Amino acid sequence: MGTKFDGEWGIMNQVIQWWSMGGYSAYVWPAYSLAVIVLVGQAFGIRLQRARTMKRLQQWFKRQLS
Repeated sequence: MGTKFDGEWGIMNQVIQWWSMGGYSAYVWPAYSLAVIVLVGQAFGIRLQRARTMKRLQQWFKRQLS
């Protein structure tokens, strides 16, 4: 009993089939890329906001203690 990917290039055919996403790769990969870009942007935005908030808190505490 064999699969449709039997033969010398069986594993490579499976990889190629996976990358092509059943013919929808032109839609799937840009969507994945956009999702990754948004998530990375959110992570950087959160870090930047945290740094700004910490700086404001330090300034506020300095004013309160003065």
